[in-house]
Amino acid sequence: MRRLVSFVLLLPLLASCGGADVHRREAAVTAAEASTVLRQVANLAAERTPDAASRLCTTLSDGCHGLSSGFLAGPASAPRSHPSVLCDIPLPPTAGQAGARVLVVTGRDATDRTYLGQVLVQRRQGRPIVHEPAFWLGIRYTQVVHGMAWSGASDDPRSRATHDAAVRGACADPAAFVAAVTVRPEQSP
Repeated sequence: MRRLVSFVLLLPLLASCGGADVHRREAAVTAAEASTVLRQVANLAAERTPDAASRLCTTLSDGCHGLSSGFLAGPASAPRSHPSVLCDIPLPPTAGQAGARVLVVTGRDATDRTYLGQVLVQRRQGRPIVHEPAFWLGIRYTQVVHGMAWSGASDDPRSRATHDAAVRGACADPAAFVAAVTVRPEQSP
């Protein structure tokens, strides 16, 4: 009888812990989903209107609080043409994602200057979204696990060349790129 009473008292506690969806892992993003969401982002950005920028920042992305904030303030900065995908790199599972992806993209921006960058595609509430929607800014990810770290391309020719080489390096050696961006801070040399 005591065991039954103990079990009955523990059952609600176990149910409340097991029912929590706080640590649910989002499903892996497929290559087709990553390409589709990038195309949707490019279509909306190409409208180059405040309304399109607002919709893009609230529906297809994490938001425009980082480097993409300039696009939200000046939507005419978006290119009218779509980027080309140079490579698609699947990322390993993390606590919240079963597998995000990084697309390395290139194209021409609104001033007809060539850009080269990376687009991080992950899931939020089951839907694929991009982390930074302004793909033409030449964003490069240096960390995607245990916090995000990224930078944009510089106007300085030397810095830009270094940046572009690092972005292209992700396609040349995807394993090294994945190892570098998924290292935990306590694992850093």
